[in-house]
Amino acid sequence: MVVAVTDPILTADTAGLAAAYLGGTRWRHLALAGRVTEHRPGAAAAADVLFEVDEHPFSGTYF
Repeated sequence: MVVAVTDPILTADTAGLAAAYLGGTRWRHLALAGRVTEHRPGAAAAADVLFEVDEHPFSGTYF
């Protein structure tokens, strides 16, 4: 069975995507801050599950 999704359930700008992907910020926090728009209720919570990792991002480089 093929399911085609034509309408987005969640939209974010580049900064929001980078914060979630590289910075360890949760999607629901971005939605609360107005950086992400949920087009379907619960989309941010679902994205949190999809992007969940065991360890938080860490950079060993100090400036």
